[in-house]
Amino acid sequence: MLIYLNLCCLNRPFDDQTQPRIKLEAEAVHFILQSTSALQPAHQLCGSHALEIENGQTPNEFRRNSVAAVLKQVSVRVPHDDSLDQRAVELNRLGFQSFDAYHLAAAEAGGCDRLATCDDQFLKAAKRNSAKLKVIVLNPIDLVDEAGF
Repeated sequence: MLIYLNLCCLNRPFDDQTQPRIKLEAEAVHFILQSTSALQPAHQLCGSHALEIENGQTPNEFRRNSVAAVLKQVSVRVPHDDSLDQRAVELNRLGFQSFDAYHLAAAEAGGCDRLATCDDQFLKAAKRNSAKLKVIVLNPIDLVDEAGF
């Protein structure tokens, strides 16, 4: 399975773990990253130029560097091109926020099976538009459950 984790997923392990939902999502992200590691590649991780750009805007240097290290290990990297811009504009018109639209366009272009996000607005927009998307968008907890990690 080819998996795309958006930036909120990649940052989830660094969030305050006192809230049960955040702790569960962080554990799910750890499972996903473990299953896509070079040591035990049960699945593949997809990255993109959009992830690198958005991560570069992260003010916390430790978070930014930690996520950058993960992005260097992706199996598939989707480069930026005009077709991604066009698809992101279409997705934006469907109600997806800017970076969400780019992440979704990149996941589609990369042939990803799943895109995981912790963002409730992103999940709602994806559910509303599921028939118009070429990738399944879900929460990392649901991905772990579905894929049987």
